[in-house]
Amino acid sequence: MIKRFSTLLFFSLLLLMSAACRQDRKPEVQQLLTAMREAYEAADYSGVRLLADSLHNHYATDTVARREALTLSREAECKEAERNMQYADSMLRIVSARIDSLAPSFKKSTPTEAGEFEYFLAGFGPAPTEERTRLRCGADTLGQLHVLSVYVGGKSILHTALRLSDAQTKSSLQTADVPFDGALNYRFADLGLNYELVTYPQEETAKLADFFMQADSEGHALRAELLSKGKVVHSFPISRADVKALSSTARIRQLFDSRQTFRHERAKAQKRITYLKEKLDASVR
Repeated sequence: MIKRFSTLLFFSLLLLMSAACRQDRKPEVQQLLTAMREAYEAADYSGVRLLADSLHNHYATDTVARREALTLSREAECKEAERNMQYADSMLRIVSARIDSLAPSFKKSTPTEAGEFEYFLAGFGPAPTEERTRLRCGADTLGQLHVLSVYVGGKSILHTALRLSDAQTKSSLQTADVPFDGALNYRFADLGLNYELVTYPQEETAKLADFFMQADSEGHALRAELLSKGKVVHSFPISRADVKALSSTARIRQLFDSRQTFRHERAKAQKRITYLKEKLDASVR
């Protein structure tokens, strides 16, 4: 494909150079159109569009040839969009099958108004009647990972950040501070206990997800440290089993994200096909 594309490009450049010193351009135009048809038959659709651009730019007065080149270019782009849609369909089947195989292990939250769900593994979702100091972690069907540090204790610690550390590899990861705002970082007291929940932004959860998956691949446990003004105010262990659960949630998040991407690519290709076919139909009326 690359060799064919390079040959077509070289050929078109030669034609353009020779056209400058010749009065009759019809042969060069016809040769360009022939090269376009050959590229189309060989499914070299990008080559077709490049040759069409050359013809439009350098033979502006040949309206017949320009019209034929435009039609062939649109047909090539339509074929390419159909190929992209077929690929997206194929990948959607694969990704959806993988999600279906993993989803039964997860619990689903109540759907949002848009009909989206958040998926949690046991012990990592909302549990207002059994709240304890831990990490909460869930993945939604839009492909976002939600990580919260939940503290429950007799005294307030006013934590704003999280640090994870692996005692075996000596590696660690610390989030940026999430200042108290009553939303992403909120606190309350109930029946003598202090509750603090900090939700980390997406740029932080992406790093946390990588850390979970790396620790899981190595079979390591982790330690979580809650920070206030850069100092550790509370810490707790994350067992290997919990690391695996966090890693599994991060992985299903990747699948949801991939599904969203391929849905978007399919819709984009379908929209482009519809537009091009309308233009092609109009050109033959």
